[in-house]
Amino acid sequence: MLSRISPARIQPFLSGSALALLVALLSLWLVSAWIPASAGITPLHLSLIAGCVLAHSLPASWQSHCAAGLGWSRQTLLRLGIALYGLQVSWSDLAALGPATLRDTILVVFSTIGLAAWAGPRLLGLNRRESLLIGVGNGICGAAAIMAASDTLRARQQETQAAVAGVMIFGTLSMLLYPYLASLLHLSLHGTARALGGTIQEVAQVLVAARQFDADALPAAIGSKMFRVILLTPVILLLNRSTPVSDADGARTQSRPAAVPWFILAFIAVITIHPFLQLSAGTHTALIKADQLMLTMAMFALGMQMQIPALIRGSRRTLGLGAILWVWLTICAALIAGI
Repeated sequence: MLSRISPARIQPFLSGSALALLVALLSLWLVSAWIPASAGITPLHLSLIAGCVLAHSLPASWQSHCAAGLGWSRQTLLRLGIALYGLQVSWSDLAALGPATLRDTILVVFSTIGLAAWAGPRLLGLNRRESLLIGVGNGICGAAAIMAASDTLRARQQETQAAVAGVMIFGTLSMLLYPYLASLLHLSLHGTARALGGTIQEVAQVLVAARQFDADALPAAIGSKMFRVILLTPVILLLNRSTPVSDADGARTQSRPAAVPWFILAFIAVITIHPFLQLSAGTHTALIKADQLMLTMAMFALGMQMQIPALIRGSRRTLGLGAILWVWLTICAALIAGI
């Protein structure tokens, strides 16, 4: 076995992994040290943009040399990162939300995904796979949800990239607009917090929006958002049961559904087990930072596959569906906030 592990095999893997690690660390440092929290820019966003820039500036020979390590970052590290994402939530969080919040959050998540599944193919000519990716990203937790669903749906890289880009755009718009409108209309603290956590796409965007409105809104906003993250599990399971195995071009290869992704089972296990482990605050923080590092490396590797010309050609319909879902989520936010 050891004779098969040659420097020629290891070097491309190490080169790509090291590049992803370097860019991820740089993105984490820039966001923590230089970019103000009010900007709402996360390390995931920054590393995705960095990957896109390097994909169109590095020589093709360099990219080919790094392909093995980037592929590992985009696939294995992504799955590990999604599994460890469960460290940030627990089932006990649900008890503090109350039945009204649970009901509203479930309705928002599944209505958003359902609207995407209907409007994408019927109004914009998108395929079901891409429509569901956009719906899951807007309905649950942005880029992480899209990348989790892409594995189950066997989505193309271009479809995943377009969905992530749209979530970034409309999530940022919500982050900036919702707190301003809530202050302008003198909406209640609790209602606004539930609306922010129940409709804004990314966790970091919810944090920024809640702080901009009122720091006291953070607990309820994050609680609502974390319940949406928990709903990633049943959504992926439902997609898994309703989506026959197909190849990247959408051709059906068998009628039965694919196996449940292992990282979704691990995500459930982490949510369930970690409260009983009694981890120290330092250990828990270190694991969350490691999780963020893995997801940031995976996002950079995804960006390295972005083809801007193709993305621009297909962005009109993708952004069109994103706009439809943004209007729907804005209506939902208004109803939850009590307008």
